[in-house]
Amino acid sequence: MKKTCMAAASILLIILLTVQCVFAADIPFSEEGELQLEDYSEILLQPDEVLVTEETIDSYLELMKQDLAEISGGTLPELSDSFISEYSEMYFGFPLDSVQAAREYIRGTLEESNKKNALIAALRDKATVLSYPEDVYQMASQYAADEIAFYALQEELGPDELAILSGYGSAEDYKMIQTDEYVKTAMLIDRILEKEGIVYQEEERDKALESYMQDLGYDAYTTPEEFKETAGETWLWLFTEFHYKSDLVYEALKDRIRIAE
Repeated sequence: MKKTCMAAASILLIILLTVQCVFAADIPFSEEGELQLEDYSEILLQPDEVLVTEETIDSYLELMKQDLAEISGGTLPELSDSFISEYSEMYFGFPLDSVQAAREYIRGTLEESNKKNALIAALRDKATVLSYPEDVYQMASQYAADEIAFYALQEELGPDELAILSGYGSAEDYKMIQTDEYVKTAMLIDRILEKEGIVYQEEERDKALESYMQDLGYDAYTTPEEFKETAGETWLWLFTEFHYKSDLVYEALKDRIRIAE
């Protein structure tokens, strides 16, 4: 779970749920950027935005079995209470005593993640970018270009091929759309933290980074400082905005969430 469910729940791109085809050419640059934000005193979410199906839980348990089989070099283990008791602490980070307990934990984790993602998406709908901070935009643009190139390489495709298969006109379209999404979301998160009186603390961000590394198993072979240097400035910015700061926003606003009946 630490290497699949928990990592998936915190992955940086997961919060960018809604693609709005507004390109930077339509929005000017300014030194700090400007964003207009509507009232967000109550956030209404739809039930299907939070719902975690039994099939989704089954898929995570199957991933758990596959991961453990790969680690042990054996066959897929049978999913049972004894299996969960034996491996849950290694996989989830703490002991569980039954399949039902594991299912409840997975459900709760994913529901919380879904709420966070839906909250950010709902807040995005209340925000309008009037101008972009150019330095941030350029950094996000480089990341988006590197991102589509990386995933294309993984799939043994050209960047344009992968972009078209993913519903974009080209790799350049992907880069422009995703850059707009990254920068708008970061501006939104920073604005809400400012309005809520929440101060960003780098030390706390670094603690969140260490936890992220532990979830993915990176702490076994590198230090946080080495990881930050290897990951680079742009990735660290994305982690800070879309993982650490977005968690702060969720904690500040989660009591304002209402699920529609």
